[in-house]
Amino acid sequence: MSFESSEDKIIVLIDPENLKSALLQLASNAIRAMPQGGELAIKVKSSAAEVVIEISDTGCGISKENQAKIFSPFYTTQEKGHGFGLAKVHKIIHAHHGEIDFVSEENVGTTFMVYLPVTGHADAELAEHLIANRTT
Repeated sequence: MSFESSEDKIIVLIDPENLKSALLQLASNAIRAMPQGGELAIKVKSSAAEVVIEISDTGCGISKENQAKIFSPFYTTQEKGHGFGLAKVHKIIHAHHGEIDFVSEENVGTTFMVYLPVTGHADAELAEHLIANRTT
């Protein structure tokens, strides 16, 4: 596994538990796509407008026929899957006013890209104030 980030500090207003759940689902799917082993890579990049989180694997890839269906509820290729994983990820990312996309090639791997908006300066100050003054 590799991790790469271009920034030390990025401020994005998120629900930490929900976003963590979505990213863990993507990482878990990537690991399952590599039953013989492979490389899982996570990259975080940002611009003035957005943060991009890329989760890539060198696994089996997603067939062209399945690519249009992967975010649909109840759709799964797993024997014991229920088909809610990627549908839930999609919902969580959209609830954060973000977008999710992917590129995949069979027998090469898949990269999911999560795009989240960066907060404005006023939002960043508010977020820092709330974090500094939160009670546990």
